[in-house]
Amino acid sequence: MSEKTPSVYYTVDPETNPSTWPGSSHEGPGNIDISKVDVIFININGASDFNILRTGTNKDIHHAVLQVAKHVARGLYRLVSLNASEYSCVVVMATEKQRDMLMWKNGFPWDTEEDPQPEVVLK
Repeated sequence: MSEKTPSVYYTVDPETNPSTWPGSSHEGPGNIDISKVDVIFININGASDFNILRTGTNKDIHHAVLQVAKHVARGLYRLVSLNASEYSCVVVMATEKQRDMLMWKNGFPWDTEEDPQPEVVLK
């Protein structure tokens, strides 16, 4: 009879901030950040060297969806598909923009103080 690998079960309390969990420091190899909302951007346009980006936010899903709406309004990409739940957002997009034209510019993937953007009015 072969031995079974023991199961490991993790419990996550979404009401807590993942950055306060034990072992969440950024030091050393093997550590990963766990965000409250996991956000994945997938580019289906083969003319770009930007394929996929996995990021996240410790704010709520509304913040992530609003950020996607801002991207579309700014003309960063065309939205192909959006799948959102309370803790996950998958954005399938199409753009010919290259990675260096997207990353940390025009509010992609997140608006930051280092890259101020004009307010977007959603109609």
